[in-house]
Amino acid sequence: KTVSDAIAEFIVMDLQLPEIVEGRGFQRLVATLRSPCEIPSKNKLEEEIIPRIYTTFRESVAASISCITSELALTVEEWKSNNNENFVTISIYYQNIEEATLECKVLSTLHAPADWEESHWSSTIHSLLLEWDLKVEKITAVVVSTTRAELLMALNNCGLILVPCLLHTLQVCAQACFENPEVAHILSKCRSVIGAIISHPEASKELIEQEQ
Repeated sequence: KTVSDAIAEFIVMDLQLPEIVEGRGFQRLVATLRSPCEIPSKNKLEEEIIPRIYTTFRESVAASISCITSELALTVEEWKSNNNENFVTISIYYQNIEEATLECKVLSTLHAPADWEESHWSSTIHSLLLEWDLKVEKITAVVVSTTRAELLMALNNCGLILVPCLLHTLQVCAQACFENPEVAHILSKCRSVIGAIISHPEASKELIEQEQ
């Protein structure tokens, strides 16, 4: 494995930006660990090395999926980035018969604007299934972690069986509960009491003793 490949792998696994290779601290670290060596430029990482890693890994995932003989399931998870943009990650789950283990592969992460209609989602889902050569009849169910009506409708119209994600459902219920004015008022009082105890060492010490 070359230094360039190792750096690219570090960027991918730790979700770093390619710009990190331009930092003086990073360059000194690499020079200390292995000198002399060539650090790939940001452009080379973005235009050559990372795309090559993606292509190789994608081919590996496609080969694994093509060998699936059992039924499979999909998951559709909606989430927000730090800048409050919507994304949807679609993954595949299947049984590895040789090792008797459950395998999971991420198929795609899509930028999902809030104004996407059912037709957008239908087209996207159809393209995804076609891209990975997945047959609807082989998909046992789709576990969904979203409340977006347009996306759910598109999945239904594809003939897929939808199963709500338990954790996501509990989170939605909990959020609705916390947003209730009466509950929010009680929580505010609880936080005030806890804050008062923490700010007074003697009260905090006494509480710890009572817990023991």
